Amino acid sequence: MFENNPEEFVSNVIKLKNEQKATLIVEHISDTESSEKLYETDIFTVSKGAQDFSAAFHATKAVQDYVFTDGTAEQSVERRFVKELDSADEVFVYAKLPRGFSIPIPSWKLPPPTGR
Repeated sequence: MFENNPEEFVSNVIKLKNEQKATLIVEHISDTESSEKLYETDIFTVSKGAQDFSAAFHATKAVQDYVFTDGTAEQSVERRFVKELDSADEVFVYAKLPRGFSIPIPSWKLPPPTGR
């Protein structure tokens, strides 16, 4: 294949190499369960209080019934993004995480390369 079409050969080799790297990474991801409960289930509602729901986006696919987007503009970047999520056929459910919320991700290392 290299002699007939070097450009296609290089393209296919790069594609195969990237697929193998991705497989290697996925196969070696591991997680450990923790008995520590990091967040309570009310994290989505505790800070809302008596907010004005007229400014919120009424969602159909979100975890919550209303999504309070950041900013004040009716067509802010986040509001447009939420509208697109809510209307996308590929999306089944989504959530806007509260400010300051983070998901701890375990650290992992790739195994040392073997051979060539």
